[in-house]
Amino acid sequence: MKKQFYFLSLTGLMILGANPMIVRAETIDSDLRSNLLLAQETKIITINNIFFEPTETGLQILVENDSSEPLQPLIFPNENNLVIEFLETQLGFEGLQQENISEEITAITVEPLEGNVVRMTIKGKNQAPSAQIIPADDNSFILSVTPVSDSDIATNPEEEEETIELVVTANRSEEEVENIPRSVTIINRPQIEEQTNITNDLRTILGNLVPGFGPPPSESTPRSIIQNLRGRSPLILIDGVPLTSNYGLDRELRTIDPDVIERIEVVRGPTAIYGGQATGGLINIITRFPSPETLETELSAGLGLSLTHPGDSFYNRVGGLVSGTSKSGEVDYLLFVKREDNGAFFDAEGDRIPETSGGGVIDATAYSILAKSAFYFDENQKLQLTFNFYDGRQDTNYISDPAIRNIDGIQKARALRVNSDTKGTDLAGDQNIFVSATYTHDDLMGSKALAQVYYRDYTSIVGAGDFRGGFFDAIVRQRATGDKWGTRLQIDTPLTFMGGESNVVWGLDYVKEDNQAPFEVFDPVSFDNNGTLRKIDERTFVPLHTLGQLGLFGQVRWDVNPNWLISGGLRHERIGLEVDDYTTFSGTAIKGGNLDFNATVFNLGTVYKITEQFNIFASFAQGFSVPAFGGVLRTPPPDFTNINQNLQLTEPIKVNNYEIGLRGQWNNIQASISGFYNTSDLGEDYAFNDGVSQLVRAPERIYGIEATLDTQLNDYWSLGGTFSWTEGENDEDDNGSYLPISTFRIQPIKLTGYIEHQTTPSWNNRLQFLYVANRDRAFKDGVDAVPVTDYFTVDYISNVKLGQGTLQIGIQNLFNNQYAPVQSQFLSGFNEIFNAAASGINLRVGYKINF
Repeated sequence: MKKQFYFLSLTGLMILGANPMIVRAETIDSDLRSNLLLAQETKIITINNIFFEPTETGLQILVENDSSEPLQPLIFPNENNLVIEFLETQLGFEGLQQENISEEITAITVEPLEGNVVRMTIKGKNQAPSAQIIPADDNSFILSVTPVSDSDIATNPEEEEETIELVVTANRSEEEVENIPRSVTIINRPQIEEQTNITNDLRTILGNLVPGFGPPPSESTPRSIIQNLRGRSPLILIDGVPLTSNYGLDRELRTIDPDVIERIEVVRGPTAIYGGQATGGLINIITRFPSPETLETELSAGLGLSLTHPGDSFYNRVGGLVSGTSKSGEVDYLLFVKREDNGAFFDAEGDRIPETSGGGVIDATAYSILAKSAFYFDENQKLQLTFNFYDGRQDTNYISDPAIRNIDGIQKARALRVNSDTKGTDLAGDQNIFVSATYTHDDLMGSKALAQVYYRDYTSIVGAGDFRGGFFDAIVRQRATGDKWGTRLQIDTPLTFMGGESNVVWGLDYVKEDNQAPFEVFDPVSFDNNGTLRKIDERTFVPLHTLGQLGLFGQVRWDVNPNWLISGGLRHERIGLEVDDYTTFSGTAIKGGNLDFNATVFNLGTVYKITEQFNIFASFAQGFSVPAFGGVLRTPPPDFTNINQNLQLTEPIKVNNYEIGLRGQWNNIQASISGFYNTSDLGEDYAFNDGVSQLVRAPERIYGIEATLDTQLNDYWSLGGTFSWTEGENDEDDNGSYLPISTFRIQPIKLTGYIEHQTTPSWNNRLQFLYVANRDRAFKDGVDAVPVTDYFTVDYISNVKLGQGTLQIGIQNLFNNQYAPVQSQFLSGFNEIFNAAASGINLRVGYKINF
């Protein structure tokens, strides 16, 4: 009679049937082994002999025993060892230990354990060998062992991808993370997919995962108006192309769907390696890669609602992806399409969250398309074509009630129902179109070459505001539009310098962008009678202005020796501004003209490997930018009447940044800590007057500390988190007396953390938290109108393999904490209609299948 065996799903291990099988696990503890033994009969089998025979691919092991029943082995890797445990078995001899079996197998031991268990350990030179069971007679057991050689490790692309993480953003060429003298955060595709269980808002994903990046804002606005990187503005790239415009509407992250992203690389701290606007750092969004298979299809769908107020909060999405590579390998392709529909959002008290800016995610429908195709002319040459389209429109009948401004104290923004309709114009929202063509040659006279042309067109329409009796004395909204086209050319040339390997990346960037934002004026009678926004006029808010930027750059890396590397570079930037004559909204005539700016900036950094797993890095880097000219042109000071006037308002920003850090990566722990200090003679800050921001230029200094920790306790448990502290001061009167910089730019201390458990092989669970501390320093010194109070929130994420796909479960704000995000709190000091709470507890459920 054959033995009966069972599958234990909670452990992920199999009790083996009549045909032996290989068990995959890192360790087998005594309790688990006991459970396995309970599933078997108690007859003890004696192993009489063990023979080793070399083969062309490795080693063959023959185990002879005294029973006609098959042996029951558990086979699992443990570091460099392959461990085989025979249950209900004893040795007919004392044991065995033999070394130098082959070049790749250094030793074999056989020993008895307590509880009638025999253990065989096969030690590999590099890592655990693999094993395959060969059918044999009933009284023998044959195991074919294949070692892993040095060449296998070096040439296995999948293993290379898992063990070495490359970054392309920091130095514009592929670098291992451990060789970059900067603080870098990488968010990969699995992390993005995990976060989309609870949100599709890229601002929230980055706020939860990136140290130094501001905490997520409320769903009440699509703008990241105060969410920055280390107290300064980051340059947002898509596939290395600048997405950020000079206009400064801060809605770029709203126009990228996370489902089109393969990975995100964040370089924290000022840099000029991609040009201007990166005084806070770089956020490079890399779009998804086509599948290497001939055809791969991905379908996904999801539903969601608020658990504090299910009515009106229904959310749904549906998306599909088709990608693949031709059999010849000459063409690959990818097409992704998605539709997402949001209902209302409700806070922890069950109150509707009002829209405070217009064109956000509340009561909005969004469409996203990504299309890519590459043509491989030979093994070195490729032409990549990319098209990305996003359109999100809001159709809501609720606004933020202005009546709360008449109530004493700081009030929570509340929704006011209006019979909103539009005539003669479009719904508020964002549309973004991006196309690019990229040619690469991996061996152009020994160098790697990249040439790219791109074009971007955007429209951002904000919500209407009733400013009658106020600054604008009308019912108006802005319609920001613009486009940019540009080109990139870079060459990566390997060099040999003083006996060490090195390379130089050099080339040029050129971009020309147009931006403008007319004000749409609406009929007050139609608005008062039936809530209809009927467009009756269009006037200048931000005039059409053209910005041209040319950058020439060179970046060198030198491996002084295996443990020490140095990198550095120069960039010369030339920027020109063109503005025609125009009249401001208030009626002031401004004479147009041209302004030219230029700067040469450099960076220098070094990494020293104290051990193979632990290194120290230090760097000096300069960032260069010009202020958002839209903020200057829309509400210029009284003495500004000519573009060519030499005013501080239009002078460029040059930042000097110093950073030092430690970074370690061991088998189950990854950690980093860094400190930074930067200064600029003229910063870019904003003051608010009747809710309208005005540019402030002053000397400033910003400094802070960031830390990260990730640890894998065992095969099932992992945990980690990040810490961010940033502070800064400026001298608005330029008299040597520094005051704290406003919370508009300096965010409070942020602490994030997570604990993750692989509950079963097909079920993963994660709890993550966000803590934002108090910040009242700027309030006490009269800089901020209100202090910021702390808050704490927890999210739950779960993925279950179900059938051929994955069931995705996400609960945002698990404990239903009532709070207002930093952005809402800060703006409440100027206008309480912006003091919108964050969402209460929300549930989302989705399903994704690949085939």
